[in-house]
Amino acid sequence: MAKRQKIVMALFIIFLFTGCEKSTTEPVILSVKNYDEVRLNGKRAEDFYITNTGNIWNLYHINSEKQLYGFQRKPDSDSVSEQLIAENVIHVDCGETMNYSIFLTEDGKLYGMGYPQSGVLLMEGNDYVETPTLLMENVKYALCGYADIIVLKKDSSVWTWGTRLDEYGHEYMDKKLQPYKVMENVVMISGKRDSHAIFLEDGTVWTWGNNIFDKCGVAGQGVIEKPMCVACDVTAIWMGKIQINDECMDWEKWLHYGYDNGYNDNLVIKKEDGSLWACGRNIEDAENHIEQDGIVYTYSFVPCEIVEIPDLVYDGLNTYRPVLAEYERALKDENYNLKQWKNIDESFAIYNEKDILCYSLADLTNDGTEELLLSFLCEGEYRITAIYAYDDGMVIPVWNNMENSLKLYEDGIIEWIWGAGGRVYYSYSQLQKNSGLKESLDTVSKISINLEGGQKEELYYQCIGAYFNDEKEITEEEFNKIIDQYETKPVKLEWRSVEGFWEPA
Repeated sequence: MAKRQKIVMALFIIFLFTGCEKSTTEPVILSVKNYDEVRLNGKRAEDFYITNTGNIWNLYHINSEKQLYGFQRKPDSDSVSEQLIAENVIHVDCGETMNYSIFLTEDGKLYGMGYPQSGVLLMEGNDYVETPTLLMENVKYALCGYADIIVLKKDSSVWTWGTRLDEYGHEYMDKKLQPYKVMENVVMISGKRDSHAIFLEDGTVWTWGNNIFDKCGVAGQGVIEKPMCVACDVTAIWMGKIQINDECMDWEKWLHYGYDNGYNDNLVIKKEDGSLWACGRNIEDAENHIEQDGIVYTYSFVPCEIVEIPDLVYDGLNTYRPVLAEYERALKDENYNLKQWKNIDESFAIYNEKDILCYSLADLTNDGTEELLLSFLCEGEYRITAIYAYDDGMVIPVWNNMENSLKLYEDGIIEWIWGAGGRVYYSYSQLQKNSGLKESLDTVSKISINLEGGQKEELYYQCIGAYFNDEKEITEEEFNKIIDQYETKPVKLEWRSVEGFWEPA
């Protein structure tokens, strides 16, 4: 996979990482947002407490007074507001694909809330558990996987429960509704999604779970059911994610682009001499790597270097130059596969080779920074399919849509016209100033009904809720008034070909 700078929070993250033997392989570079949040000097589980994290349903933050606040999207509800969840909290985590969360209090009590289907709340049932329920006492640290929980107790024993899933999302062990012991004499645990790692007091590292891309440090095994020793002389570990905390505390930004996409298929270890080593995806070892479907990976640990990427300073076209270079490279690289395309922009994975990829810069919101617009030139028409914006030291993907073109109007109005179920929809959003956020404004639609005698009747609707099936019928006059309200003055754009931004090595 191509190198990427951290300019798009989810799309342009560099995957990198490190091991136990000396290697002549060049160090793999891992980019992080903040050295402080990585906690490179940490050696104990307590050094890696999480105080700010979330998923697509929730966003949590522990303040300096050890109060846990959170935005939680409840079932069958679109309204979300910040609320105080608990006091005396020192650590919080949440599942990635299952909507559940855990938090740890000062007195070593671990609580859980959310959906219990996978067994993570030590109960049966499908109903959302809103009130935190006590899961275990005498806990030092705990982490959420896809559908299981792993716990380090104060007596240095590790316990787990829930459902283990393989790379295809299939259960490979029976659901556990009661904690069972994994190992003793443990210093630290790590892991996200479907794989876990621990290191013991003797400095050895043990892994288990989904071993796709050999990320557990073991060659060729799809699933590792029981912990296996894979490294020695270790003082710290990171598995699946090296950035401990997520800095975002703005719910709207979190929903738009901030929820975590930073889980990598790697294991990183820190040796007693301070060196970092990693194995897994996007790591090429001189002797033992494997290449499959354009993806390189290895079970061998190779040297790793962690690099902090500073916030981007707005500089006109230069701000977006890496984005344009990556698009051009993807278009020209015959080995760029569908999975790699999706890491850049899923909407551009399929395109007409006769079309020409073009870009334009325009200050859509009059905030002093220009947005990057991408389009395909087809038969003399520029079809806008993507918008990027500069916000708070990053380049943010505002909109990506391959199938339908966008129209842009003054004051940051974005019009998206599309069809479904025999209807034509007109959706309007507004790009916010100094932000990569867009606010949904209105959606209206019209449909032609065939009557007897070949006559047609036009019906008009307005979406009044969060879902398109929540709507009311309106008159043609009301329909046109809504459209006229947003279709003010079209934004004038100057287009240029993306050709020339990527320089082959």
